Amino acid sequence: MRHWPPGQQIHNGKYIIEAILGGGGFGVTYRAQQPKEGKVVAIKTLNANVQGKPNFREYQTKFVNEALSLARCSHPHVVQVYEVFPEMAGNIELWCMVMELIDGTNLAEYLEDNGILSEAKALPIIQQVGSALSFVHQKKFTHLDIKPQNVMLRKRGFEAVLIDFGLARQVTAPGKLRTNSNSGTECYAPIELLEKRAELGAYTDVYSLAATLYVMLTGELPFPSQFRKQNIPLTPPKQHNSEISDRVNVAIMKGMELEPQNRPQSVQEWLDLLIPKPVAAETTRVVSAVGMDYTNLQNLLASKKWREADEETARVMLKVAGREKEGGLNTESIDNFPGEDLRTIDQLWVKYSNGRFGFSVQKRIYKSLGGTREYDSEVWEKFGDRVGWRKNNKWLYYKDLTFSEKAPEAHLPLRSGWVGWRLGVGWVVLFSRVNTESIVLKQMAVEVKLVSTVGMDYTNLQNLLATGKWKEADEETARVMLKVAGREEKGWLNIKDIEKFPCHDLRTIDQLWVQYSNGHFGFSVQKCIYQSLGGTTQYDTEVWYKFGDKVGWRKKDQWLYYNDLTFSEKLPEAHLPMGCFLKGVGKLEKLFGWGLVSSFSSRLVKCNI
Repeated sequence: MRHWPPGQQIHNGKYIIEAILGGGGFGVTYRAQQPKEGKVVAIKTLNANVQGKPNFREYQTKFVNEALSLARCSHPHVVQVYEVFPEMAGNIELWCMVMELIDGTNLAEYLEDNGILSEAKALPIIQQVGSALSFVHQKKFTHLDIKPQNVMLRKRGFEAVLIDFGLARQVTAPGKLRTNSNSGTECYAPIELLEKRAELGAYTDVYSLAATLYVMLTGELPFPSQFRKQNIPLTPPKQHNSEISDRVNVAIMKGMELEPQNRPQSVQEWLDLLIPKPVAAETTRVVSAVGMDYTNLQNLLASKKWREADEETARVMLKVAGREKEGGLNTESIDNFPGEDLRTIDQLWVKYSNGRFGFSVQKRIYKSLGGTREYDSEVWEKFGDRVGWRKNNKWLYYKDLTFSEKAPEAHLPLRSGWVGWRLGVGWVVLFSRVNTESIVLKQMAVEVKLVSTVGMDYTNLQNLLATGKWKEADEETARVMLKVAGREEKGWLNIKDIEKFPCHDLRTIDQLWVQYSNGHFGFSVQKCIYQSLGGTTQYDTEVWYKFGDKVGWRKKDQWLYYNDLTFSEKLPEAHLPMGCFLKGVGKLEKLFGWGLVSSFSSRLVKCNI
């Protein structure tokens, strides 16, 4: 196979090739459409040249292993890998890596269009790439091709993202590292990559990162390392640009030492030369638009006290938002949350967890699953499973979470958005408003406003639920719903009443139940279970019986009477509310009850609940 043409469908039609984005000595990258999800992705695979090599299988095995490793590297400044899959190309099984397609330009193009950068603009980019490299090195593999062409700058936020990990370059056997034929790349490659050496490490990427900064500040390519081996000295960057500070000049020269043992042995060690620790610490610690002190949060994170740090995160965010009395954030407070403070909190979590925790880490995973600003129960459940907030198809309580570095990636922070959450709770509030960091905060339980379009007062219902008086709350639910529907004399609702029930009032009642039961009860919880069992507007005896068994309305193959129920939080999930179905009727007869639940489910969908 040479290349896939535009219009080629792969992975059983999941992706449609649109164009070739680029290629190199080993790989080719395509732009592809994902019709079902409505998004565009990048797909990388080994090119035709490699496919024809006798040791193609060796290349492909390494490609797959490294792609799978990269897929586990969820970091704000590392390109996101969504999946890896095989595809038949002629008589060859060709593995493909599906990646995030970044909306922006690469650093090389930016420099070409805008000229050299000042230190003030260049150093944050290098810091972001450096944090990505540190994270990748902890995952036990190196990039081996750091250069401006492999650093993308997002249009929004001007944040850097490291791409093209040059996986195939790590394939060759010890002592047979390939020589890079591209002169531009040669200028970024250390001697151990260009000579037949097998000893590669973090210091290999340090050289290339320092060379990238050299070009960003001077616009000049440094002498290739193999020429320097012939006693041609490296011209200090400050000779090209006198505006470069002595500190940065020395750091670049140190990072580009010819022999590996003379360079800083880790990216962080080199970054500490480039940017003094006090400045870096201040940048991360105290930037606040409202004078908030994040020292305690930093200390807790630095000492790996994850639960205390999570609770401190909630405390400072509530204080910044002026929501200490309410005890939770709402949509408005998130939208108005100062960008500087949000960025500081996120950076602290990312830094001290080595890129495992933080809002930006959560955002990357959430978006990779298809998450948007609009709530999607399927995506939300997948996200909960992925980050460890759900187990065995159940949302966990806060006390059951794992507060350690062994917790799943993106598991924390959580308490800042927690009010009492499980299946079907709240909406996902997304925002990306920070100058240099693109952040998302999942607000899992928004404040319930007692909205009614008919003037109904839901204060008593709220008070009963808040105090855990479940039977009284169930009876109050039936009372207010009958009153809203004008069915007080009849004493029960019918299908037509439900179909006309005001959406705002239905949402208020449901959200109150969901919030105060920790997501255990509520119409939306009942709807999710009913639909998960195959329930529709068409009556199905088997589905209806399964639903009754699941929510505890049936026992020993018999439908229960209202007086037979036990009102407590230990009841099955989605057991309540029920009085609106049963009051005045007694026993939940199958056809009658099915009609009401099915109608409620349909009404919730129409009301976007």
